[in-house]
Amino acid sequence: MKLFKTKTNSNLFTNVLNQVLGIGFPILIQFYTIRHFNISDLGYLSLLNSYWTIFTLGLSFFNFYLLKVFASKKDENDVKSYLTNATVLMYTFNLIPFMVLLGYLYFTYPAIFKITLLTSLPVITAPLSFEIYFQAILRNSYILFRRIVVRVLFVLLMFCFARSSDDFIVYVYIFCLSSTLENLINLFVINKYISFRLVNIKIIRDVLKNSLSYLPFNLTYNLMPNLAIIGASAFISIEQVSIYSILIRIINLATSFITSAVMVLYPIKISQRQSEGQAAFNDRKYLKNTILVALGVAGAMIATHKIIFFFFLEKHRIDDMLLQFAVLSAFIVFHSTYNYLTFNYYFIKNRLFFISTANVLLLVLYGIELLLVKLNIMSFNFSLIYIIPYLIILTMLFIDLKSDLYPRFKTNN
Repeated sequence: MKLFKTKTNSNLFTNVLNQVLGIGFPILIQFYTIRHFNISDLGYLSLLNSYWTIFTLGLSFFNFYLLKVFASKKDENDVKSYLTNATVLMYTFNLIPFMVLLGYLYFTYPAIFKITLLTSLPVITAPLSFEIYFQAILRNSYILFRRIVVRVLFVLLMFCFARSSDDFIVYVYIFCLSSTLENLINLFVINKYISFRLVNIKIIRDVLKNSLSYLPFNLTYNLMPNLAIIGASAFISIEQVSIYSILIRIINLATSFITSAVMVLYPIKISQRQSEGQAAFNDRKYLKNTILVALGVAGAMIATHKIIFFFFLEKHRIDDMLLQFAVLSAFIVFHSTYNYLTFNYYFIKNRLFFISTANVLLLVLYGIELLLVKLNIMSFNFSLIYIIPYLIILTMLFIDLKSDLYPRFKTNN
């Protein structure tokens, strides 16, 4: 019992630090980039990253099943077989979609195609990293150490070679190659588990068969932050796109500190369900703490908005930016709660169809909002358009889960 709690708390803490360096690092260096590069260049880079992030959602739909495999399988030969065959499957499955997206970006943004190619490098090497393997076996400390080393190298190179707006392409090189380096380091660490002699059609079919049910969920889950940036680019200038993307990344950074806990709790919970004598999860306690922490973080960010605006945006502003930022901060509470319910209730109970439908409905609501703006039925307000679908879907989830969250409903009804 004590060992279980210690291992859980240790990995939760390490995972939070991982988010600072992994998801948060591009935000933390925002102080430098906003002061040395043109905001329009940063806007185009954010737009390209949004496209590639959406693509990687499809690339990683195998991860949910593989996480279960790695968290439960102890035999080294099984691990080798699944790592090898999943790698082959990922590249085979995503080759055509990758080429289609690359062609679309070439014809849509021909002037920045060199940057497009550079930003695709981390995507190309992503299947080789198997970050999900290290998370499944709870080696978050390794991920943290690797990220510290690569991030320090990145900062040193940036300070030395990317000092002005004329050096923006150098900055892109450094940023993309450092992300690629992280993937290759992972490959080096697990290369003993990869052998093409282990390629097996039966294992490939097993991974594909058991992963396909996650595809609708993975293609739609957490799509909104990046889809919102792409959708907004049709209505606002690239400079405004850059500002909104920075604000969203700040909000996502805060949200990631909270939601990243699922990558520790979920594999532990999977392992726990397959063994006897483990301490039971107190889901309601974790949910309550998640909501309280999210409210505290959102409130703190609103209270310190002047510091945040100065640090991340310098002199760049949009109309009613404090109000827009306050509304966007509600995303921290909405998405943290949504994320917890998704994995600890719907995933554990294999209700993938329901939660995938909820994800699709969220995107449909966003699309309807954009259509109403296009038809001049409603005015474009980025923050409200971004938040309203989450509020509606989260309300739907609470209604659906009322008997799970509050057992008295089960007996009364």
